[in-house]
This record gives sequence, structure tokens and C-alpha cells, in this order.
Amino acid sequence: MKKLIIVATILFSINSFAQDLENKFAAQIITEPGAYKDGVNVGFGIEYQMTTFYTGAEVFIFPNLNGETYTHLIGKVGINFRTRFQDFRIFIGAQAGNIFRPSPSPTVGIEAGLNFNIPNTNFYLGLANSYNYRTDGKYQEKNVKEYWQYNLAATFGIRF
Repeated sequence: MKKLIIVATILFSINSFAQDLENKFAAQIITEPGAYKDGVNVGFGIEYQMTTFYTGAEVFIFPNLNGETYTHLIGKVGINFRTRFQDFRIFIGAQAGNIFRPSPSPTVGIEAGLNFNIPNTNFYLGLANSYNYRTDGKYQEKNVKEYWQYNLAATFGIRF
């Protein structure tokens, strides 16, 4: 309970730094094109993007990864770096959540990326990469231990 109160206090403190962005909420569609050889994959995310900080969550589904459905639910928090040209958003943050394959397996990691704001719209395109410590390896092979995994994702989003 004490940890939950600390996390809630941190998140509310981060929200107090919200500055003058007109559209702070963002919804996005995510995919990992480099993994298409293993089948279609898609994710959906929501973020609250302040001028300096962001927080969000994503659900990602890979229907047939090595013969089994892969799903993860991840929360994230991080820092934005706005460029002088406001067409770009650079971000870096931490993420944690669970991989469901078939039972929950914790994962933690870091992410970084770049979004390009399409001029005169609320839409953006992005690239993001993450490096996550995963504990779902036992579902791929019996003797696989926890491991680090690098991922590269493409995003299409809208701010509202």
C-alpha cells in the first residue's frame, strides 16, 4: 500500500507540471514492422503529453507469435524534449507491465523515440524503440531464462 501511495504521489506531481500544450491527450496505433515475418501485430496506446513530461499505457497484441497469442499491457512515464521547430517531439522514458502468454509475466524497460507532427493537423507519425527485460521466455522453450529484448515500433497518432 505504501508503494502505491508513493507511485500515485509521483504521478500527481508530474501532472502538476502540465504546461501550455493545447492538445495533451494522444491516441496511437503501434506496429512492429520488423516482426511481420512472424505475423501481423498491432498495439493501441494512450498518452497524456505535457510540455515536459508524459505518462501513458499501451496494449499490444501479436496473435500468432511462435504458435501462441502474445499480449502485453504496459504503463509508461517519461520526459519530452521539444525541438525549437515544434514539429518534432523527442521522448525518453521508463515502462513496466505484464506480458500475458498465457499467464502474466512481468516486464520492465526503457523507451525512446521521435514523433513528427504533421503540420496544420493534430496527427503525428513516430518511431520508438524499447529495451525490455522480459520474463516470458519459459513459454517459448523450457530452459529459456529471463532476457533483454530490443523492439522497434512505428506509430500513427492523433492529439485531442
